[in-house]
Amino acid sequence: MKNIIQTTIYLLVFCATLNAQPGTLDNTFSDNGKGFYNEFTGSCKAIVIQKDGKIVTGGFHDAYNIENTGFIVARFNINGSLDESFGTNGKTIITGVENAEMTQDFAALAIQEDGKIIGCGRVVGNNIDRYSDIAIIRLDANGKLDNSFSNNGVLILNLKSEDQVTDLALQTDGKILITGRIKETDIDRTEGFVVRILSDGNYDETFGENGIRFTSFNYAILHVKSLTLQQDNKILICGEYFGKSLFVIRFLPDGTLDNTFDEENDGIAGIRYEENDVPFATLNDIAVQPDGKILVTGSAGGSSYKMALARFKSDGSIDSAFGDKTGYTIVPIENNGVGIAYHVEVVSDKIIVTGLYSTTDPNSNFGVVRFNMDGTLDASFGENGIAVAGFLNLGIISAGYGAIQEDGKIIIGGSGYQEGETDFTNVALVRFNNDAILPITYNKFTATQTKEYIALNWQTATELNNKYFAVERSSNAVNYAAIAQVNSTVTGTAVKDYFYTDKQPVAGTNYYRLKQVDADGKFSYSKVVSIGFIKPGTIQLFPNPAKEQLTVKGLNAAVTSTIAVLDVQGKPLLHFTAKAAVYSFSINSLAAGTYMVRVKDDNGTAIQKFVKQ
Repeated sequence: MKNIIQTTIYLLVFCATLNAQPGTLDNTFSDNGKGFYNEFTGSCKAIVIQKDGKIVTGGFHDAYNIENTGFIVARFNINGSLDESFGTNGKTIITGVENAEMTQDFAALAIQEDGKIIGCGRVVGNNIDRYSDIAIIRLDANGKLDNSFSNNGVLILNLKSEDQVTDLALQTDGKILITGRIKETDIDRTEGFVVRILSDGNYDETFGENGIRFTSFNYAILHVKSLTLQQDNKILICGEYFGKSLFVIRFLPDGTLDNTFDEENDGIAGIRYEENDVPFATLNDIAVQPDGKILVTGSAGGSSYKMALARFKSDGSIDSAFGDKTGYTIVPIENNGVGIAYHVEVVSDKIIVTGLYSTTDPNSNFGVVRFNMDGTLDASFGENGIAVAGFLNLGIISAGYGAIQEDGKIIIGGSGYQEGETDFTNVALVRFNNDAILPITYNKFTATQTKEYIALNWQTATELNNKYFAVERSSNAVNYAAIAQVNSTVTGTAVKDYFYTDKQPVAGTNYYRLKQVDADGKFSYSKVVSIGFIKPGTIQLFPNPAKEQLTVKGLNAAVTSTIAVLDVQGKPLLHFTAKAAVYSFSINSLAAGTYMVRVKDDNGTAIQKFVKQ
């Protein structure tokens, strides 16, 4: 009987979701789709969704007493109520550390696999030579500062005299990437940067130069706004030059510039809007589609600027077929209003953009726009692809920081003043219905090597209308091919495990994803998992011949490999250990001649010859 009741409840909830008009406010959230939280003062400048569906916001906490100002992280339940089990009554306030005061420039949030919360923002130092620095914070899943991270949960970075952080991203190995810009005040030059931090708060010295990669452009940067990772762990950042030109840059996983990206411009792809859209143009967010194409969103225009969305191909060239202009589109807004896009995300076969959408109507402040995959507005969402919501008697000063729930519903955060209050702000949230949902909820998706094969395992928690999974493999994380089909065996909320063994993996890194296909032909993709694979007796060495450094490719990053350099008689000369898919080492100590590299791991031994020049 219990199972029948649970199934009935589930079907009722599911039917209600299906019947909710996409683009309308979700009346199951807070007060008919809107939440305004006067339990504490603070802003919302970033928003993320936990695996359990709870909503985490980050921003600035203002107070009458300056000692109590700082960053604030708050958590909300799925229904929009404040989660009082988090921090202190639903919030955690982080005040100044290391003689630095937190500013209103809170930048970004992310959630680690273990549930810990990472945030970052700008701080102002008391040293006259340090106008501003960067603060990275880490909280336990319960909202307490994580004392295992740097200085009691707060890391202060001083790159140059004036530092500004704008975004962060987490690698699958737990390393933290942040981006932004620095300014050297003595020479009045701005420059972009990417920094990689280890999970314990130390610089990753294998990245860039001692953990830092400056962009080193020929032209000054006005802003670097956003950061994301491709499936192959290459790093994308976007922003704008002086002169209203917009750019996307791609770095290799070690922080070097990827010269294969827009090869004519050595790793820097650019787009310039048409003349009437140029007076003001900026990028605020970047995302990668499942097919590798790159979406960037922001604003464009003059005194009345509007939301803009553009797309690049995976090689960095402009996707000229996208939108209603040359690779981009401008979202219309009535009454000479203003639109700013802050977040872009692909859900199923739709592109979701959230931001501030302000007409003369005071309620039109939080905006979400849904596009078809070709860049045209999706007329089935909201009113001709656009949905807006505002708060009566509330002055919104920021809005549009968005996130998408697993059920497809769209959360947008911001902050505003209560009626009659102009000193302190409160967090405001809205949630919109959305029928572009992922019908699969995955608990896990893993790849492991077993001798000569790679075993794939995935577990689902929810399957709706699912017909089968196509297992797809790639050697470059760009071009995928289906290698198997695994039929769905459940529907509803039952947990189900699936297995597939790839008996013909390629030498080197294999990338896998699941293409989930509905009964009606619609499909969605899982996250990508990767694994290094050594075929027995096969590794790759380059360059070969080599002069100063040799790189071994094809290692299994999931285990520790033992690498030995042998002479032609088999005598060991050099010895290394690695836990990575690729490993490089110096061969300066070797005389010219022929040598062998022997790699051993849990799955066997591989040997390859090389020539030292």
